[in-house]
Amino acid sequence: MSRDLVIGDIHGNYKGLVQCIERSGINKKKDRITVLGDIVDGYPDVYKCIEEIMSFDDYAFILGNHDNWFLDYIQKDYRNYNWIIQGGWNTLKSYNFKRPPQTHIAFFEEANYLIEDSETKSLFVHGGFDYNKPIESQNILDLMWDRTLIDQAWNKRNTNYKFANYDNIFLGHTTTESYGSIKPLNLCNVWCLDTGAGWNGKLTIMDINTKEYWQSDIVKELYPDMKLIINKESWQSLV
Repeated sequence: MSRDLVIGDIHGNYKGLVQCIERSGINKKKDRITVLGDIVDGYPDVYKCIEEIMSFDDYAFILGNHDNWFLDYIQKDYRNYNWIIQGGWNTLKSYNFKRPPQTHIAFFEEANYLIEDSETKSLFVHGGFDYNKPIESQNILDLMWDRTLIDQAWNKRNTNYKFANYDNIFLGHTTTESYGSIKPLNLCNVWCLDTGAGWNGKLTIMDINTKEYWQSDIVKELYPDMKLIINKESWQSLV
């Protein structure tokens, strides 16, 4: 039988991605994988991560705020300084500071801002959304950047409160490290799957039906020598 799986923010952590794929026993021909955004920025293997996701027969990609910065670079040659110092340098480095191939450009340009699954009554979004508004009226920036939903879910944890008309809402964007954990957090009907793969935690993949999950090793163990060094001269060479 095929499975539906969802994976948190990858942030260029190809080694963790491979471990999650192997440990979950995912079948690239049969299973579906949904990426909750921020595949770029952080660790240095963005190119490999995108190739790996595109090797699945059935995948969905949701645009995260870091992905949107990269898309601005691709489409407008806009090199946001905040992006560069928050992992963008390693994203550019993974492409040898050259323009990404057209297949990768299409990967970002064809991404979703959110996905509703009526069969499982699930919503997949990177940042959050205003559950008091209909989906078609959502602000795109909120979908990528919002942290209100996870904060409210944390405040209502250990209750039966339900946000919107979904059985499950899967989020990335806000690392569970902020709440003292490197495991997925289930807060009401919200599942938080950014477990710090771009920082000091782990990458997580989850079966959306059974809620079984698998994690990579701690990222610092996978990339022990990686340092993000941006100096004035490096930045000026890109302007």
